[in-house]
Amino acid sequence: MVLIFGGRGGSGVSLNDLWGLRRHNNGEWDWLPAPYRSSCEPPNERYQHSALCFNNLFLVIGGRNNSQDGNINLNLEIFNLEYSEWYR
Repeated sequence: MVLIFGGRGGSGVSLNDLWGLRRHNNGEWDWLPAPYRSSCEPPNERYQHSALCFNNLFLVIGGRNNSQDGNINLNLEIFNLEYSEWYR
């Protein structure tokens, strides 16, 4: 599975969604949104960031967003793939 986080929408607004592109045994591909627990705070929206998987963790690092407030911390957010939870 390939994971894709954030980016920009059609109107240029920053996104904070995580999607997976998976290939089935029959060769077909499909997209599915990553489920996460509603009790955890969603990640900051961003684009021009880096992301990588390490074991069962998906790390999102840096980037930019459309916020007018320059004090938003976009350093690191972690999605635990096993427990479907975001951490800052």
